[in-house]
Formats: sequence, C-alpha cells, structure tokens
Amino acid sequence: MAAIQLSDSIEQKLNDLSADGDVEDVLWKAVYLYERSEHPSE
Repeated sequence: MAAIQLSDSIEQKLNDLSADGDVEDVLWKAVYLYERSEHPSE
C-alpha cells in the first residue's frame, strides 16, 4: 500500500478534524480533499 504524501497544512487539517472524534467522517473528508487536489476542475 503506497503512502500518500501530505503537506503540513493538509496534515494539520486532518489532525483538527480527527480531534472531533468521528474517524469515518475524517476519512471521507480526507478522500474528498485528496480527490479535489487531484482534479481541481471538478
């Protein structure tokens, strides 16, 4: 499984989200943010 390189700002956002305690929601947001970064036109 390849590791995804995260910028410090994205990693900080994930840390802030994970502080809320809903891990599944954090994962969905992480995927959403990753997809947005890969396909900014959408």
